[in-house]
Amino acid sequence: MALYLSGDMGFHAGLGPRIADRLTRRGIPVVTENSLRFFRTHRTPEEAGAMIAQGLRRAIAVDPGARLLLLGQSFGADIIVPSLPYVPTTLRRQIVFIGLIAPGATRQWRASPSDILSFNEPKEDATTAARRLSWAPLLCIHRAEEAASLCPTLRQPNVTRLRLPRGHALDHDADAVSAALLQAIAQLVGGRDNMMPSIRAPTPSMALSDGAPIRRHVRRSGR
Repeated sequence: MALYLSGDMGFHAGLGPRIADRLTRRGIPVVTENSLRFFRTHRTPEEAGAMIAQGLRRAIAVDPGARLLLLGQSFGADIIVPSLPYVPTTLRRQIVFIGLIAPGATRQWRASPSDILSFNEPKEDATTAARRLSWAPLLCIHRAEEAASLCPTLRQPNVTRLRLPRGHALDHDADAVSAALLQAIAQLVGGRDNMMPSIRAPTPSMALSDGAPIRRHVRRSGR
């Protein structure tokens, strides 16, 4: 069961809905949080942690026995790490995998498409908190030409970094990103009751460092 935090375009455009669709078709139901809606005003890490906790509880309600995957894209990826200390310990212990898609080296606490409304929002360094996260397998996906990505700064043993090749339009290749997520989940987590579907490996152009389909089941919040 996955909780997916969207980017600052919300969950009705861009990469998010396409990744959620691919994950559910491969046997991983997805509960979503619309970052554009929740962060339309400035939020605190405590408020973001409460939002993540609420999403995790909804995921548990769908499948009480499932292990939890926490995924975030762009803005959604930026706020996961500093918010996790404010998620109750009982919920954090159920998170078996964290996936960050295009996280930045800095973060803000208000979302706005193209930074129109968040232009004056202060930016915080994201690396210090991220380097302290060591209790769950973490996949960090970024593009080769990204100059301000969080991923290259993460060196702890629980982190796997995936660099998409130069010129690769990450926002337009849901297949590549989904394949990377599925492979990492299979390798680092495995499947409950051996029900994890077979995983297609990433294509050779990617740089990676170190079953039967079920009915589509995506639940969205913050529409």
